[in-house]
Amino acid sequence: MNARRGVSVVVCCYTEDRWDDICGALGSVLPQLRIDDELIVAVDHAPELAERVRAWFPHAVVVENTEARGLSGARNTGIAAARAEIVAFLDDDAVANPDWLDRLLEPYDRPDVVAVGGRVVPRWDAGRPSWFPEEFDWVVGCTYAGHPGEGPIRNVIGANMSFRRDTFSELGGFDDRVGRVGALPSGCEETELCIRVQQRRPESVIWYAPDSIVHHRVRPERATRAYFRQRCIAEGGSKTRVAKLVGARDGLSSERSYATRTLPLAAGRDLRLAMNGGGRGALARVGARASGVAFTSAGFAKTRVAMRRPRKASGEVRPDYRPALVGHVDLASPGPLEGATSISGAPYGRAFLLVRDHGRPCGILEAELPEGGLSEQDIKERLRDAIEQRDVVVMPRDEAPVSISTPWLSSKTPRVTVVVATCGRPQELRRCVESILACDYPDFDVLIVDNSPDAEQQGPPELPFAPGHRVSWTWESTPGLACAHNRALREVTAPIVAFTDDDVVVDSHWLSRLVAGFGVAPDVGCVTGMIFPLELETGAQALVEQSVGFNKGFEQRIFRDDRFAVDDPLFPYAAGRFGSGANMAFRTEALLAVGGFDPALGTGTRARGGDDLAAFFDIVSSGHALVYEPAAVIFHAHRRDAAALGRQAFGYGAGLTAYLMKTLMNRPSRAIDLAGRVPAGLRYALGSDSVKNARLPDDYSRRLVLRERVGMLAGPMLYIASRRATRHVRRAPGTEQSRRSRVLSAAGE
Repeated sequence: MNARRGVSVVVCCYTEDRWDDICGALGSVLPQLRIDDELIVAVDHAPELAERVRAWFPHAVVVENTEARGLSGARNTGIAAARAEIVAFLDDDAVANPDWLDRLLEPYDRPDVVAVGGRVVPRWDAGRPSWFPEEFDWVVGCTYAGHPGEGPIRNVIGANMSFRRDTFSELGGFDDRVGRVGALPSGCEETELCIRVQQRRPESVIWYAPDSIVHHRVRPERATRAYFRQRCIAEGGSKTRVAKLVGARDGLSSERSYATRTLPLAAGRDLRLAMNGGGRGALARVGARASGVAFTSAGFAKTRVAMRRPRKASGEVRPDYRPALVGHVDLASPGPLEGATSISGAPYGRAFLLVRDHGRPCGILEAELPEGGLSEQDIKERLRDAIEQRDVVVMPRDEAPVSISTPWLSSKTPRVTVVVATCGRPQELRRCVESILACDYPDFDVLIVDNSPDAEQQGPPELPFAPGHRVSWTWESTPGLACAHNRALREVTAPIVAFTDDDVVVDSHWLSRLVAGFGVAPDVGCVTGMIFPLELETGAQALVEQSVGFNKGFEQRIFRDDRFAVDDPLFPYAAGRFGSGANMAFRTEALLAVGGFDPALGTGTRARGGDDLAAFFDIVSSGHALVYEPAAVIFHAHRRDAAALGRQAFGYGAGLTAYLMKTLMNRPSRAIDLAGRVPAGLRYALGSDSVKNARLPDDYSRRLVLRERVGMLAGPMLYIASRRATRHVRRAPGTEQSRRSRVLSAAGE
């Protein structure tokens, strides 16, 4: 063996809060240094710490980071100060074995070895948590189970690594576009460098020396599920940046083997252990592996989306988009359509019309709109063409719906409470309430639930009143749409409760048609209705209308939990086909019987959505029928800005899988049933020809597709986090005397 090579050991540090750790790291290195070796302490933008190190360790070379803040910059500063042939790195919270350096330097006897990494063993302050799988020790910066044995590897681990100094002279140092800044849980700067070295020097070897050991401290705060989640997400983001810098083939080669072989084998071992009485820890580790993969994938996809071209402004979603005039026309009495001006000041160039047949929706008419408008004859001709092309379906007279003055309604008009949850949108709320009060149904009241943080202090808003209808107001301090709806349920005494959002305008027949839906069959527990756009002024709104699928069709449908009678492999889990939360009504007793709405789901929670889907699922699964009634129409104000589209897409994806996780956690016996639906579910979610994706327009952004899929990956864990955060919140209304709402307008006033 040749004489040991000279080495410059670089230890990077950034805060005096870790002083004891820094002393431990430096103290473990100093006895191993020979006369030609040097110890370099690179301090990351902390002048007082630098002075303290100089005072306590006079034999160390102390340099202050002159590059960008972060670990990469500090390491590069240390490299610039190094004089020895080999540059080794030790983390400031790691302690090296007494023979660490000797073992680390031995492989350099081979001339093709350009870098050597050693083993990093976790030193848990409070012991390893039973749920923490060894395959994820990389989360705490350590060598993980499944890591390759002694020999060539793709990359070293940053807490224990070394390089020939001429490598940096030729190829540059660590890339500060990746890597940790302070305590932020990112990394991968050493991975990027190792891949870059092997791409530039294909003959070079990076070696793993498992006998070169350091012990890396793991503080209690890093042994938590929260840190595990954050670190996995950050790792996914770092891998994305590495893949962009060095290419996906090299940047993700080890990860593919790790995900397809190491993790499944380990999960299988723990499952067998659990089945043989291995305790809860085995099952918890299986869950941690699954969530770790999901969080890392989510971080990868999220960063990949963010690294694409900058977001377009709202007016640039579809630069050539022409605003459409939204309206309606009835086949029984089509009239002229006058030209109008859009919010941009330009005349509308198109019309987007809801076609009705004696009041009942039967199709959509899209037509060019001249500045002078369309005459009655023009409308009739276009309707004739639409009927021939089956864009509008005219029902035979014997199948035409009965009018709202049917005996069922005239002889029995059950009282309805309409619930409107709101949060900081007073103008939209006023518009919504005005439209509800204009409904032709004879017996209803309106209950507004304010979910704003300061609702109790601000008090009720000024709203329109209507003789004969009571308008009440209350507040719910716990954020979340489901919590607001549950607050309303504590006060509802009417046999039917309807829910809508504050950003809609309801049709004058809306309530009558919803109530009529309950008369379709005696077991109906829920009725949903059609959602039509209120306006299509921007390209973003048009994109939502084409892609989201608010409109569930023009035919009345009845859903029951009779799976043999339903030709749908995803029934009843694909609850989005039942309707949407902005337009739904329940028999109050049926909704109370299933526990109301899950407070861990919905807008305003970590889960982002899914509260309506869960309620639909619960109603159908409990033996009730659900009716989709297209004649119960509301008009929804889609978001005008493009920035909201990404958040909305993520929320839809997260809400869907969060709701599915809820169904599984509430009844684990559903696991086998759900597992059998996975292939069909994947085809539905990912297949280009699925019902879901076939409706997407040709110019639908791939960024939005990725955002939704990231949401799907994150949904289950977001639900678990949300469920934990809302465990103190009662789901179903209690029997105790609840806070009463404030009556703003009493019936008869």
